[in-house]
Amino acid sequence: MDRSDDEVESRERFTVVVDLTVGEDVGEVAGCGHIGIVIRDDLSAAMERGEVVIDFSTPEATLEHLRIVVQHRRPMVIGTTGFDYTVVFSDGSAVPANGVFRALKSLRFAEILDGLSNTLMVGEKHVPRGAETLHPLDCGIYDGHNVSCCTRAAGLAFPLARVPTDPGWRFGSRHPGLCQFAYCDGSVRSLTTSINPVVLGLLAQCNDGQIIPEY
Repeated sequence: MDRSDDEVESRERFTVVVDLTVGEDVGEVAGCGHIGIVIRDDLSAAMERGEVVIDFSTPEATLEHLRIVVQHRRPMVIGTTGFDYTVVFSDGSAVPANGVFRALKSLRFAEILDGLSNTLMVGEKHVPRGAETLHPLDCGIYDGHNVSCCTRAAGLAFPLARVPTDPGWRFGSRHPGLCQFAYCDGSVRSLTTSINPVVLGLLAQCNDGQIIPEY
């Protein structure tokens, strides 16, 4: 990346999207007009000219992206949420858990480096209408064999559910337009379901060290 005092310019933009949008302008897909950045689906090709990968996708996609990045010996910033355990590869590289709940491990307040008032702890779980009490989206919180029932992820690939029929595995609420979260400082706040998913992901991570924009 080229950096000056007042701007950061990315030489390569890469994202994983559905096939229908590959080749289209990312601004037009996002609904904000043409910006001259084309959506691509080949990370290896982008690595030939790119210098760093910033990943906001899904846990499964992040693992594949990390393998490609390691092959090209490039740095990677992982903003994906959803891991509650550290994934270690054969070469010794690892993707750590980035939320406040970790499988088989407790987390001390001192380890929440982004600050207790800037980090989500517990949120309202979205269950699609008609899926109540049904695996894999809604079963007992004490069911250790089916953790997807009582866990959710938040971030670019996991925006808040906006309608009761949203089929996604994400946070959400039956409160119209709002979803309530308990932060690590004990406060409870309502987030609008239209919150920028990138900002939501920053709130979900506990130690990324990034500044959280106004939301």
